[in-house]
Amino acid sequence: MSSKTNCPACGSQIISTDRRINSTKKDRSLEGLTYIDCSKCGTVYNMNNVSSDDLTTYHAEYWHSSGFFAYGERSRVNQVEQLKMLMSGVIDTCQIGKGREHLDLGSGEGGLCNAMHQLGFKTTGIEPSESAVLTAKKVYPELDFVQGSIERDLSNYKKFNLITLLDVIEHVSDPELVLSELVNHLEEDGAVVIRLPISQTFQLDHLSEYANLFMPPFHNTLFSKSGLKILCKKIGLEIFHEFPTINAFGYTKSLAEKLGMLEDYKDWRKSEKFKKFDMEIDNWFEKLAENVGKPQTLFCALKISK
Repeated sequence: MSSKTNCPACGSQIISTDRRINSTKKDRSLEGLTYIDCSKCGTVYNMNNVSSDDLTTYHAEYWHSSGFFAYGERSRVNQVEQLKMLMSGVIDTCQIGKGREHLDLGSGEGGLCNAMHQLGFKTTGIEPSESAVLTAKKVYPELDFVQGSIERDLSNYKKFNLITLLDVIEHVSDPELVLSELVNHLEEDGAVVIRLPISQTFQLDHLSEYANLFMPPFHNTLFSKSGLKILCKKIGLEIFHEFPTINAFGYTKSLAEKLGMLEDYKDWRKSEKFKKFDMEIDNWFEKLAENVGKPQTLFCALKISK
């Protein structure tokens, strides 16, 4: 397997002062992969080249493999209602008025596409997991879902007023290629809305390779905010608006993995009382992370630079 020699965000070459993080076998993560913490922009990335097709296969195999960690099962109806509330605010902020063409990359089982359909958009979803697409087509037969990769199938479409990538860009083999393609498929006054785990976080600082959002190669790139800005500027995008952070947890789970107690942790989480206690601890840690300016995620809108 060949190795990357340049940061996928800022383009700087690997230098001796760049920190190495070696992956360990946990959850959906594979061991033996080396990640570089770029000393120029702070982006953490997999230095081992993994092809788009290999990543698509890997994602399909591990779809929903960590369901035990869910804090509670929400009904599909409730999920869609929450997404409608979230996206209504996004649409207003981004001033998506005239055109109503929407594309969701990494559309999963179709919840966001259905929310956008209910908000009056003509929506399309592209998703690598065959099982997820089959579920989406069964539940929402009136909507358009495509099983495939972003890199291969995006070229089949014209332009959109709104493109969403929620927990997606960190997975792809070549984020610059994907974002560059999005510029070609975005209306001039449209917006790309992304949510992504970022690198300069409290959890990654203190739990390193055991951090919940460090999942090699499931997460191929963890951008820093400055690294994302550099990449966006290079391809003609800019951050238009940052939305409130959507919490991503995993502190206690990561600690259990570090201590070799994951199976015990799974058993403990069979108790609803423990799950409630566990969620409160994770909430406390995430508030602490936000207070020191190191939350786990970035949720923002990108627009074509003027």
